[in-house]
Amino acid sequence: MTHKLFSNRWLMAAVLLVLPLVLQSFGNAWVRIADMSLLYVLLALGLNIVVGYAGLLDLGYVAFFAVGAYLFGLLASPHLTDVFPWIAVMFPDGLHLSLWLVLPLAAGLAGLFGVLLGAPTLKLRGDYLAIVTLGFGEIIRVFLNNLDHPVNITNGPKGLGQIDAVSVFGYPLSKRLDLGFIELPSVTLYYYLFLTLVVVSVVICHRLEYSRIGRAWMAIREDEIAAKAMGLNTRNLKLMAFGMGATFGGISGAMFAAFQGFVSPESFSLMESVMIVAMVVLGGLGHLPGVILGAVLLAVLLPFVLGGWSIGAAFGLFLGCWVALGTAQQVIERVGKPGRIGASFWGQHTAHLGMAVLVIGITGVKCYEVERDVRMHIGDVVTIAPYTFRLNSLDEVRGPNYKAVRADVQVLRDDKIIEILQPEKRRYFSSAMAMTEAGIDSGFMRDLYVSLGAPLDDARTEWSMRVYYKPFVPWLWGGVLLMVLGGVLAALDRRYRK
Repeated sequence: MTHKLFSNRWLMAAVLLVLPLVLQSFGNAWVRIADMSLLYVLLALGLNIVVGYAGLLDLGYVAFFAVGAYLFGLLASPHLTDVFPWIAVMFPDGLHLSLWLVLPLAAGLAGLFGVLLGAPTLKLRGDYLAIVTLGFGEIIRVFLNNLDHPVNITNGPKGLGQIDAVSVFGYPLSKRLDLGFIELPSVTLYYYLFLTLVVVSVVICHRLEYSRIGRAWMAIREDEIAAKAMGLNTRNLKLMAFGMGATFGGISGAMFAAFQGFVSPESFSLMESVMIVAMVVLGGLGHLPGVILGAVLLAVLLPFVLGGWSIGAAFGLFLGCWVALGTAQQVIERVGKPGRIGASFWGQHTAHLGMAVLVIGITGVKCYEVERDVRMHIGDVVTIAPYTFRLNSLDEVRGPNYKAVRADVQVLRDDKIIEILQPEKRRYFSSAMAMTEAGIDSGFMRDLYVSLGAPLDDARTEWSMRVYYKPFVPWLWGGVLLMVLGGVLAALDRRYRK
């Protein structure tokens, strides 16, 4: 058993070491995605200490990420020497601190902020703790956004640029490394640095989990009153959890700033915190392999299946899938038990499934809408997803107080015309003002529109046009209908008719 375990570890190590070499053959963008995934794994491991081990719901974890990023940005960019002349006198060549000094500083400062957050929240639990930590995360972001006057410390919404790249043993990771038989680009070098930090973090988390402190955290998570009755100092243990988890966020933030070369407050929004919490919950609270897998899935794989990456898309898809899988699990468990199942049970879970479908639909509509500007002559076609738009004709028309050019655009699906849209470019007589009237699809299960821009030639035969398509609209109606059906089923239960 031990031999098999170690052989699996060696196989995993070999895969992780070779992965960037394989990815860079498809382009550096893929290695960059792997780099960001490792940073998210580092963040998820840190939050797992707070949420997974100690059971403290922290929705402001991104604040520690921001603290580490801005610390590195200030210490490795010309901002401080440009703003404060006395610093320029002390450091005429600028502040260029080494990685080995910045990492403990970032970890220490973020840990201090974690203790400062934990101290006033010791008596809070559950939703109340979540609300306070959420506010803390937003306060840090607002401070970073406004600390550009009266003294310019963070450069406000413009952010910090010209941040130095990390140097390891004097070699800057921003340069390619030629090994003779292979050339490693900058993103691959950062990959190996981030992988090293993740491996060290996993070892630390694993040792913490089975230590006396880790077992004490889990006792607090299960029942804080019982843990206190057994003699545990819950105050110090909770502060230690906040501080220890925050150090991982600070280190990840410092690496993020070095990797990006630029930081701004927009990179540390509430959605980032929610995403990191989702990674921990998806993988399983307190379960290290699951947390790592959850971070990778939400950071990369799931949004890429649908063709685009965004924080909102990842969180929305995760939330919808989480509700759907939870509903399915409850139904399977109940069906396997003896006894009659009431209509209210089926109504409740049908409504839950409808909510999951609705959340996925809203995410798809918002995050995967397509808006394209095109140039079209009469007879030209443009295809967006399953629809084909054909410019059939251009006609001049007159209204009561305007004259216009009206386009006749056929919308086809599977070579069949399903709609004809007629956008207009109007010019009103009274104001000589040009206005665009879009042609909007009237279909119940579609959301399409086409608008006319401006003529692109003197003969007015070629026009700029904007074509717009929203997917997942049927999911919205499907979710609503399932929720209505769930309400009807619940109302049919005999217990509600007495």
